[in-house]
Amino acid sequence: MGQKVNPISFRLSINKNWDSMWFAKKKEYGQYLIEDFKIREYIHKNLKNSGISKIFIERPTKKCIVTIFTSRPGFVIGKKGSDIDKIKNNLNKISSSDVRKAFKGKIHGVATRGSELNFGSFGLKAIEPNRVTSKEIEAARVALTRHMKRAGRVWLRIFPNIPVTKKPIEVRMGKGKGGLEYYVFRVKPGRIIFEVDGVDEIVAKEAFERAKAKLSIKTKMVKRLGTQ
Repeated sequence: MGQKVNPISFRLSINKNWDSMWFAKKKEYGQYLIEDFKIREYIHKNLKNSGISKIFIERPTKKCIVTIFTSRPGFVIGKKGSDIDKIKNNLNKISSSDVRKAFKGKIHGVATRGSELNFGSFGLKAIEPNRVTSKEIEAARVALTRHMKRAGRVWLRIFPNIPVTKKPIEVRMGKGKGGLEYYVFRVKPGRIIFEVDGVDEIVAKEAFERAKAKLSIKTKMVKRLGTQ
C-alpha cells in the first residue's frame, strides 16, 4: 500500500502558500471554514469558463478579501464592471464579513511573502513601494526574454490583480463609478519581481537592466548564495 501525502503540505513556505489566510477564535473557526468552502464553490460554479487557477481568501478585522487568479479577467469583470459587482453582492450573502473591493490607499511596510529566490539563481527585487501596471510588467517581461534570446528560464513572481477604474474626461462628480482602465499590483520593498536561471551572471545583469527601464519603481539584482 503506497504512502499518500498531501501535495501542498510539504511545499508550504517553499514554493506554495495557504489558499486562505486568517485567524479565528474557536467559535468562529467552523463558520469561516464553511464560508470559504461556499465562496470557492460559488466562484467555480458561476465562473467555470474564466480559466481560474487559484482563489485566495484573506480575513482582516470584520472584512473578507477574495482574490481571484484568472487567465480571462474580462469574463469575471463583465461590461463596465457589472459582473464583478454582482459577484460581490452574492458573496456578501454567503459571508458574514463584508466582502470588500480593493482601494488604492498607501503601501505600508516591507514584503513578507515573495521576498526570497525560490526558483532561479538570479532575481530582480523591488527597493521602493509603488503600484506596477500590467503593461509595465508585460513590457519588462518581453525585454527580459528578448535579451536572453530564450536561452534560460524566466519566472514572473507578481500578478496584476487589483482593478483600477477611471472616469472619462469632462465627466463631473456624482455620475457613478468609471469604467475599468487597467490592472495593477501593489509592490512592497523587498518583493521579488522576476527570477531567471540557465544563464550566467553577466547575461542576467544585462537582461535585468533592460527590464528595469520598463518599470516605474527602483529595483536591484540579487543572486542565490553559492551562485557563480
